[in-house]
Amino acid sequence: STFSVPVSLASYITISMHSSNYPWIHSAYNTIGARLHELQAGDEYWVYEGGDKHRYVVKSSKEVSPSDVSVLDQPADERLSTLMTCTPVGTTLRRLIVVSVEVDPISGTPLKVGEHAEPAVPKIGVSSLPI
Repeated sequence: STFSVPVSLASYITISMHSSNYPWIHSAYNTIGARLHELQAGDEYWVYEGGDKHRYVVKSSKEVSPSDVSVLDQPADERLSTLMTCTPVGTTLRRLIVVSVEVDPISGTPLKVGEHAEPAVPKIGVSSLPI
């Protein structure tokens, strides 16, 4: 069975992607991680889930051996995302790991565990509606 938690409820997400695939396998996602090495500290990316936008700012990147699963450890005190792909492209020799912190989509302030981003549009109470 598959278990998933909405990004809005998670304090840590990992997204694993292909940097290449066999030539006979045709998919729009075969090389989605091929340019992951271009992300640098301070760059940002967005994850869209269930109508919500989650903004992440890159903290660091490194290469590890395929057997190093410590990169999947979940911190208890930070809202992080880990992007992972094989490197160099076309091999499975190492894994490229990009670690990012989730920030408020508007202010850019790092979000704390359990904290929610400020909504882009202020909520209007029912009592203020002209009914």
